[in-house]
Amino acid sequence: MGISDVIRSRRIVLGLSQAELAKAAGVSLRQIARYETGEQQPLFSVATDLANALGISLAQLAGQISYDLDRSEERRVGKECRSR
Repeated sequence: MGISDVIRSRRIVLGLSQAELAKAAGVSLRQIARYETGEQQPLFSVATDLANALGISLAQLAGQISYDLDRSEERRVGKECRSR
């Protein structure tokens, strides 16, 4: 699973729109779309913000380890991201 797959699947699991994730990570909606299609890879500083917004580590974002969270944790992170 590559970064684009992780970003998209994690965003969907959290119930976030691309616009909500963009706002939480401090990037444009267009950038999120490019990351999810694999057209562009996030810079390290952006990847850190994305990982934080998605409630996962950089290693998880890179697809190196699983990001299994229980449902209550997913709801908490999703709610936190939407409130930003």
